[in-house]
Amino acid sequence: MSCWIKRMCQMNKQYDNFLKIINTSLTGRMSNLDDPDFESLGELAFCQDIAPIFLEGAIKYPEFSAAPISIKARLIDNSTKSVIRQTQNTAEFLSIYSKLTDAGLKPIVLKGLVCRKAYGNLENHRASGDEDIFISKADFPLCHKILTDNGYLPEDERDYSDRYLSRIAAVAYSSETAHLKIELHLNLFGTQNPVRKAMNRRFDEALKNPYKMLCDKVEIYTLQPTDHYLFLLLHYLKHFMTTGAGIRHVTDLAVFGNKYKNVIDFPDAEKKFTEFIDGSFYADTVKLMNLLGGEETASAKGLDCGRLLNDLMDGGTFGYDDRDLTYAGTFISSKTGGSRFGLFRSVFPSYDLLSSMHPELYDKPWKLPSVYCKRITGYIKNKRNPEAEKKAIEKGNKRIKLLSDYGLKKK
Repeated sequence: MSCWIKRMCQMNKQYDNFLKIINTSLTGRMSNLDDPDFESLGELAFCQDIAPIFLEGAIKYPEFSAAPISIKARLIDNSTKSVIRQTQNTAEFLSIYSKLTDAGLKPIVLKGLVCRKAYGNLENHRASGDEDIFISKADFPLCHKILTDNGYLPEDERDYSDRYLSRIAAVAYSSETAHLKIELHLNLFGTQNPVRKAMNRRFDEALKNPYKMLCDKVEIYTLQPTDHYLFLLLHYLKHFMTTGAGIRHVTDLAVFGNKYKNVIDFPDAEKKFTEFIDGSFYADTVKLMNLLGGEETASAKGLDCGRLLNDLMDGGTFGYDDRDLTYAGTFISSKTGGSRFGLFRSVFPSYDLLSSMHPELYDKPWKLPSVYCKRITGYIKNKRNPEAEKKAIEKGNKRIKLLSDYGLKKK
């Protein structure tokens, strides 16, 4: 057996162990581990940004006692800091959110806080880099004022023209005194290509029909459970279509699905999701969700959940832990977004496509040359190593082949 095959077999075994440990964290059910390598497993937990949840499961296994002291110490230190920071961020967000609702606004909370609440006692073990809220364009000025009055400043200050707000996906805010970041979404998936626009249209009525829930005695507005489940699926697909998704996307789906299993219309969500990609992708995702404790079922047949798992585990939380895939991301985007011009068009996209990624061009088209220059600089920087470029294209083509096999649908 070649070294490469041995390595792949070993990694597949550790991936299986990893899922079993996460399942234990979430469900309390124990499994038989197969020669667990906790040094490798710990690194996977860090790459997938799921270390606090992983640790909760790992400590229940006697094999963990033999793990290297260094990896134990790192897991404990990382998890403790992460949980404390997330607890603080949650309290800070609810304080800011209350100011928005006190002003008569009904911002829709997406993902983060709502997903974390589905984790029960592990809610603050599930780290969130930021909090996302969805608002109407008409509510933007008041939201912007309240955030800035409370020390949250936009990361890219500009004049927010009507045309700009009609195209941009979100405005990001951060504070000098808090770790929390807040993203105000004007649309949910951006406007880069017809697929993203079609995803947005699925939530045209979301702001008119919010779902209320209580979080730490604070009433928040969010999506209806079926819509939120669909949103999580499409958010996962959005990442998978470019640099890649991570296992945490699947974990969120499994946990959220279990939490709201009595109110989610799973067949309806599956039907709407498979307007964007073949049912085999949903079926393989559901298989992975089941391995993590999810109770969902799928009507379609799967393709190969092992290939999907390898792709999710190789890329880290959002695909950025694999440098080759990060570089290949624009190439993959050019294919999945409908471009016919490969790498050239990924570096020099059309004005319309580039404007959707850099909405300031709508109001200031004369900035187009400077944006192209920045893209060229980044492209050259990544092209310095021909072998790395070759590997990037190989991995990009592998992802495209996987997407093709799953039947990504054009819009």
